[in-house]
Amino acid sequence: MLRLRKVEENLAMARLAQIVRQTNQQEQQIDQARSAMQSELDQFSQNTNQHFEIDAYTRYMNYIDRLESNVRQAEIRLTELQPELQAEQQKTMEARRKKRIVEKQKESAWQKYKEEYQKQERKMIAELNLQSASSVGQSLIKEIESEPYQNYPGMERQLASSEPVDPLENEESIPESNPDPLQQYLDQIGYDPFGKK
Repeated sequence: MLRLRKVEENLAMARLAQIVRQTNQQEQQIDQARSAMQSELDQFSQNTNQHFEIDAYTRYMNYIDRLESNVRQAEIRLTELQPELQAEQQKTMEARRKKRIVEKQKESAWQKYKEEYQKQERKMIAELNLQSASSVGQSLIKEIESEPYQNYPGMERQLASSEPVDPLENEESIPESNPDPLQQYLDQIGYDPFGKK
């Protein structure tokens, strides 16, 4: 699509260049005819000071009329070229605008592609990080499973089953921080005030 717009722009610019060239040629013809008229007038005025002939004057006036006619025709042609020149300028500007739109669309599509690519790249990196963390977690679990559980009563049952182990379930394995001396004495003599034993 961009190539097509570039071709359209180049064609419009070529046509515009052709019209501008024609316009410049008409302006040059006008300038040349006017300068030729002026030089002829100067030369005629110098010649008339020396001698004057009616035939020479008639030929001279016919020549001047022809030069003036050429100037008028070139001016008419120049006036006719102006709308064509303006139309070609508009076409060229339109072709440039269309090409710029396609370029902007291409840039926008490229930005979207880059953003999507970066998004996919971040997603892949996150997945790799997750897999890496998962493998580290698996290795920690294997390390924990290989440790002896003498220091962690009930832990082997918790790892074997997915249910959590109640820490109060195995009361004898949990040492009391400050045992009550009275309760120790009563336990030693086998007396239970509540009749549980």
